[in-house]
Amino acid sequence: MIVHDCAQHSEEWETLRCGMPTASEFDKIVTSAGKPSESASAYINTLAAEKYSGKPGLAAWSGSRYSDRGKALEGQATAYYEFDRDVIVEQVGFITDDQGHAGCSPDGLVGDDGLIEVKCLKAENHIGVILSHRKSGRVPSKYFQQPQGQMLITGREWCDLVFFHPDLPLLIVRQLPNKPFQGVLGLQINSVCDKRDKVLAVLLGVRVEPKPKKEPLEKWFEELKALIAKSNDPDDVLAVHGPAAEAILQGAPDLYRILLEGAEFRRLELAGNAA
Repeated sequence: MIVHDCAQHSEEWETLRCGMPTASEFDKIVTSAGKPSESASAYINTLAAEKYSGKPGLAAWSGSRYSDRGKALEGQATAYYEFDRDVIVEQVGFITDDQGHAGCSPDGLVGDDGLIEVKCLKAENHIGVILSHRKSGRVPSKYFQQPQGQMLITGREWCDLVFFHPDLPLLIVRQLPNKPFQGVLGLQINSVCDKRDKVLAVLLGVRVEPKPKKEPLEKWFEELKALIAKSNDPDDVLAVHGPAAEAILQGAPDLYRILLEGAEFRRLELAGNAA
């Protein structure tokens, strides 16, 4: 990750975020169930517009008295959290992944492993979150994508969602990385960046050459699995078909583990036949 030393909501912060997918908007990329969001197309166009104009927040929501109140209460909420958990929260500006594809602005870093994300909701919504957590042990799904994206970008091991209202009970809910979801989110971020750049190229009057269609990983997996099952040298199958095997390893590690297990089974089978 790359930490950019700037104040949140400053001009520098706005410039860094311009045209970039950010964690607060990841619900526009993928649903909490890991499906592509119906809002993705509009979000892609907004990012392309920001890139083209160099003006951040072209479609930004100006906020309301509740969102302004929430920002004003964040410092108080952080102080309550620090006291409750006996920790120090480090303020941070903007963080991007190493490739600069996506970014986030956590409300604070905690030690070497943690993050916090503060939510200061109006009373009825705050109580709704408390009741939801009391019933299911979870917070509403609308608060899922942002902390998962923040952990993906920063590599942190947990994110505490801090629900604060000055007149109501404090609720702190720790979120841990959901690796399958983060894998899908990472792929969708790359897809959004690629589509944003294609829209930008059209705006700039640049012809976009179509990319060759890639074979699906599942097809390569099935082909390699069949070859391994019949081969007299299963390790040689993975070596000869190295690019396909590497693509499966990077894009679908669970399928790659199945190939390794199949190769081991085939070796044992061959050894038994030889005996």
